[in-house]
Amino acid sequence: MSSGPRSPKLPVGSPSGSGGSADRPALRGDANGDGRRDVSDAIALLECLFLGHACPAESCGIDVNSDAKGDVSDAISLLGFLFLRGAAPDPCP
Repeated sequence: MSSGPRSPKLPVGSPSGSGGSADRPALRGDANGDGRRDVSDAIALLECLFLGHACPAESCGIDVNSDAKGDVSDAISLLGFLFLRGAAPDPCP
């Protein structure tokens, strides 16, 4: 028995790399890796979840709301931060 549509979830674990580069630390919510948080990051995250596009190698780019999983709530959190003055994403570890 199904209770309705389910959104995909990505496991989020420890980052595989150093979490950025020497000149640019990792930025939570930077899903496209350009060093900024903007609407293109929310789009990249949704493309990763629903369209099968490449997902960020850095888990911090996916896990915007720090709940240890990558899902649609991370894109919503990022959009809330960008457009509704929501809570800023936590710093990457």
